[in-house]
Amino acid sequence: KPAGQDEARGKAGFVALMGAKAAATEAKRLIDEANQALVPWQGAGDYMRNLALFAITRKT
Repeated sequence: KPAGQDEARGKAGFVALMGAKAAATEAKRLIDEANQALVPWQGAGDYMRNLALFAITRKT
């Protein structure tokens, strides 16, 4: 969906609720936790690790 759509409709998103800095910190923490959970899958977890990294670094 287009960036800013939730805000335009008055819906509270992750960043709106937490603030940009806190949301980024929490996203990083969750990514780190997910990466630890993927350790047993070694290379098989690469797709999920890359997807998570893309989600927090993409530009809208």
